[in-house]
Amino acid sequence: MSAGAADPRNAWLAGDQHAKSRRKVYWRSALEACGNRTPVLLFGDSIFAGEVEFSRCTDGVRAVFLPVVFVELGLNRLFEAANEPLFAIFGGSPDDGDAVDALIEMAAAKPGARFVLQDSGPRPSTPETLAALMSARLGRLVDAGLSGLVLTSPAASGVMERFDWSRPLRGGGPSANDVTVRVASERGVPSLDFAVLMRELAANLGDETLFQPDGVHLSLAGRLVLLGAVYKGLTSEVPVLDDLAGELAKGWSEAGTEEKVSASELPGFARLISEALARQG
Repeated sequence: MSAGAADPRNAWLAGDQHAKSRRKVYWRSALEACGNRTPVLLFGDSIFAGEVEFSRCTDGVRAVFLPVVFVELGLNRLFEAANEPLFAIFGGSPDDGDAVDALIEMAAAKPGARFVLQDSGPRPSTPETLAALMSARLGRLVDAGLSGLVLTSPAASGVMERFDWSRPLRGGGPSANDVTVRVASERGVPSLDFAVLMRELAANLGDETLFQPDGVHLSLAGRLVLLGAVYKGLTSEVPVLDDLAGELAKGWSEAGTEEKVSASELPGFARLISEALARQG
């Protein structure tokens, strides 16, 4: 490699290390902020990262949207309202190198630390590939002494096959979600079937209520379902979403988003979520 070609790469590596260093500082301060509460690390892809089409929103979107966009903030509000001793932190992908290694190490030093893992997007092509990936990811967390929760992955009914984790990976074989649940069981990690919950709600409300147009990313209303599902999976309690829904409805109305669920409908929608979670047992 020529010296000229090496310079941009060295600059990129330096920038990447700087970004990882900033993340470690943030995580360390977040863990300090959780005090005596049990830290909960959220691992996955964009379903936890908060990708919402803010082009639909007016300028000056209020911070009230943050609990929907950033799942850890919404969970923390639910935990605090219910006096649950938990504190959620988003950690990105569990494969994300030494920065996440540092987060796991810091969290594992606090007794009872937990994790939540959820994958979506393009699925691996074979059951064997997915099983190896999931086993490696869960092994990394379990071996560090963290207990946790695995969520299955939902998608809208018309989404292309490679994004649908509920379809068989091979003719007559298991689906990606089936493999995920099996590996979680083998690793001794509880799972919650988020895909089944979303299918039940979509049957009554329509996919466009819960998903963005790509059929994979969640709408703002869909992210409220995710908050409820993770809360129940971590606490075994059906969440009371009324206060959070009321707060979100205010911001929903002020921002003027073009959501299928309107601000005035949001409290009733929150009750439907709680009822569906209660039926899951």
